[in-house]
Amino acid sequence: MNTWPTLTLGEICKPKQWPILAKKDLEVRGHPAYGAGGLIGYTNQKSHDGNVVLIGCRGTCGNVMLVSGPLYASGNAMALDALSDRVNPRYLAIALERRGLQDVITGSSQPQITRTNLVKVRIPVPPLLVQNRIVAALESARFTLEATEREISGLTSLVQYAVLERSRHRTKFVPLPELLTRPLRNGLSPSSKGRYPGTVLTLSAITGGHFRESAQKSGFFDSPPLDKARVQEGALLICRGNGNRKLVGVGALAAPSAPTYAFPDTMIEARFDAQQIRSELIPHLWNSHAVQHQIQSRAKTTNGTYKISQADLQDVQFIIPSEDVQAELVDVVQRGDRAHRRMQQRLILAQQLYDSVQYRAFRDEL
Repeated sequence: MNTWPTLTLGEICKPKQWPILAKKDLEVRGHPAYGAGGLIGYTNQKSHDGNVVLIGCRGTCGNVMLVSGPLYASGNAMALDALSDRVNPRYLAIALERRGLQDVITGSSQPQITRTNLVKVRIPVPPLLVQNRIVAALESARFTLEATEREISGLTSLVQYAVLERSRHRTKFVPLPELLTRPLRNGLSPSSKGRYPGTVLTLSAITGGHFRESAQKSGFFDSPPLDKARVQEGALLICRGNGNRKLVGVGALAAPSAPTYAFPDTMIEARFDAQQIRSELIPHLWNSHAVQHQIQSRAKTTNGTYKISQADLQDVQFIIPSEDVQAELVDVVQRGDRAHRRMQQRLILAQQLYDSVQYRAFRDEL
């Protein structure tokens, strides 16, 4: 067990919110500009050189980012400025990710992290030599994890390309409402005053384009979560809001075991008519550029979070290949899904390796 001192963020840095960039200040090139959810564009303005840790403090709260300058930190991301030379910024990002910041998020309709709460957050601060050793070990384990994630992303893109290419000449566009067996619906998120226990998916369950059952959390709800927002097998779950515009509208098909969970109000559920479109094809067609461009162009931003509503999806034109093409494509998708499952097993092992290294690192057992 480690014997390191714990210090507050207020003792090792000075959290600061820089002025929020207006849309007119964003350019197609220049210094990268970061908001609560990550990169939001580019600008001629600059707030930082070198490495800096940013915390999503409005909308996408608690997101920890280690970024390198020159850059601009827009006000929806709190910059941990004036970092003590006793602390490696890479270690700081790792320690904050491990700790999590859910306990300092306030507000229900508009979640936020204030400077007053953030400066009270405590983290262990070992000697700099130990910090560097932890960083080296965890970045090595993370490299394996991220390499596997990139392989999965590449496979997803390859299958999606094959689906679109084969259906290019024998397809039609149909308004989304004409393909659904029931109206769209939002889910149910935990509440600070809730009294009904349950398990709910997190957004990372779907934002990769494939369903990740492990991305879940426990919480308390205002009403029984499985009565109102039970996940249905074969339903498409759609990301309703995110700090990263490219993830808004991304969807994944729920797995057979999913009905034991609820889905949050940051997701929209769509139930497709199996007589018109084979379920195996739905996520690949939904996440195609032709569909996602329609959705993301409708996204509106509030305090750094891009959002879509059920109304925004009503006019989306969905791709429907002819029946004979759908039959051909199912074989392509099934082969891709088998390869994806193998990669997912490797991803689980890589995640377990990272978790094990992290556990030993913070016990001073490396």
